[in-house]
Amino acid sequence: MQMPLLGLLIQGPLISIGRGSNNYGALGTREDEIINFNSEEAILNNLNKYSSRFIEVIISTWSDEVLTESFKKKIEEFKNVKIISFDKPPNSSFESKMYGDFLWNNNQLLQYSGCYQGLQEFYEAEFIFRIRTDQEIDVDLFVEDSLENPEKISVPAIHEANQHLCMDDFYFSGTKKKLLQFCKACSEKIYHRAPQINPLYVYGEKRYKDSIQGTGFEGYWINSIESRVVSFKVATLDLIPVSKNIYNAIIWRGEEPSEHWKNFHNYKLFKEDLPIEKSISIFSSDQYKIINFFYSRNSSIFIKLIKYLLSRFVLKLNNS
Repeated sequence: MQMPLLGLLIQGPLISIGRGSNNYGALGTREDEIINFNSEEAILNNLNKYSSRFIEVIISTWSDEVLTESFKKKIEEFKNVKIISFDKPPNSSFESKMYGDFLWNNNQLLQYSGCYQGLQEFYEAEFIFRIRTDQEIDVDLFVEDSLENPEKISVPAIHEANQHLCMDDFYFSGTKKKLLQFCKACSEKIYHRAPQINPLYVYGEKRYKDSIQGTGFEGYWINSIESRVVSFKVATLDLIPVSKNIYNAIIWRGEEPSEHWKNFHNYKLFKEDLPIEKSISIFSSDQYKIINFFYSRNSSIFIKLIKYLLSRFVLKLNNS
């Protein structure tokens, strides 16, 4: 296969607020544990190491972010790098939640909106790698792993939480066309507040609409059989995790990863755990065979009729 033209999307705010990879997951959240991190150094470190691999590099951030003059001058030294600033779309913050003294904003719609807008600025690159502004990762290994499965969207890890399938979203890659579809879906709607869970439902709703009665998940219990089938299909057919070695070496908000960081994420599924179907427990393999028989895109009219009648029967029971 001919090597596609590669692009790098560095997306996020210039001032990143939160925890790093040293104390992530520790119990409690004190104000003195929260980092106000200027991402300029992390961006430049990534560019110095990896920018030569890419025909285009887009830094996608927000118009209310303040870039230092020295940073802008250093960016001008890279001939393949552009900074694009966008206005934040309205209603892009879903909810807020207090963790100790720290107010966490759910910006998953904002994140994917920034990715979607940034992706549209690539004019030559065919295969795009998205990383955060506030993280340094092994981009070489990320590229190598992703190009082993170019037909899929590569993600850091896949795991389960409260009977939902989840994808980590620190970094991801895929063809420009596929990522545009994925990020557009993820920027428009929220069915679950967790940014690791929602993408499987909103992208799956678009990707596998034939598996859903009606026009989508509106009005559904989000952990219904239909939603589980769709999220399972996305996790196993559309997504694929890359190496754990990338995750274990993340430098986040200037912090080196601790042993706690590495151990905390042991439950997640990485490239080293493929095929992930064997490790997912929301369905047994026999259950999935039965469910897939009824929910397959290629089901016969007879099977679709049975499915419809069963769904109407269950609906009637629920309303009785």
